[in-house]
Order: sequence, then C-alpha cells, then structure tokens
Amino acid sequence: MKAFWVGLALVLFGCNALAQSSLRIDKLERKNIEEAGTTVGYSGLIEGTTDDPDQIIYALVHEPHLKAWRLFPATIHEEGGAYRWSALCHFGKSDGTGIGASYQVRVMALDRSRTLTEGLPAKLSPTTLKSNVIVLKRTR
Repeated sequence: MKAFWVGLALVLFGCNALAQSSLRIDKLERKNIEEAGTTVGYSGLIEGTTDDPDQIIYALVHEPHLKAWRLFPATIHEEGGAYRWSALCHFGKSDGTGIGASYQVRVMALDRSRTLTEGLPAKLSPTTLKSNVIVLKRTR
C-alpha cells in the first residue's frame, strides 16, 4: 500500500514538472540566456517557448522600488514548428529610477477565452502555468 502512495505522488509531481516545462524563458535581447548575461537597461526583450499558442501570456517583472509586479503582454508566433512568445519589458523608470536594482522576471499563461470574458484574475490559481524565474540587474 505504501508503494502505491509513493508511486501516485511520483506520477502527480512528475506531471506537474512536465506541465511547468511547457512555458520557459530562454532568450534575453535575442541571445540565449546563458550567453546574454544577467544585466539589462531600462527595457529588454524577453523571449521563450510555449506548447499552447491559444494562451494569453504575460511577462511579470518584480519592481523592487514599488514592491509589486508589473505585467507586460507577450505576442506568440510560430517559428520552426514551435511556438515562441516575446515581450518587451521595462525595468524601473526611464528617469533612472531602478538602476542598480535586481528584478525577478517570470512568465505566466492564462486561458484565453476565460481571460477575455472575465478579465485578469484577482488571484492566481495554484494551477496557473508559470515559467522559471530569472533575475536581471539593471545597469544603465
């Protein structure tokens, strides 16, 4: 019986891990994340992949000076048989506020039909598809 529960837990957590991998951040300023480094200016192009082109995707940037998240809409397009999204994000303000600060960036996908009829949810569901988090430092 114990083996059954352990196996069930592995299946459930394994499926969750696979679902999470279907939305990723993989490029910054048109370079692979590994090559691009972790610094940005006031604005930066963030890109990644998704398995479902019918979702609405938003990039979220945590603004440390506001202690809040800002949302930036992403566009989705097909490239080489895969679906890619891109979002132009801002880090701080154009007047220089935020230079030297670190920003967390994450992407989330929402159901298109539900979002269009009900609007953005007040609270995210635990099942909301979210990407990996990257941390970028604004240097200019």
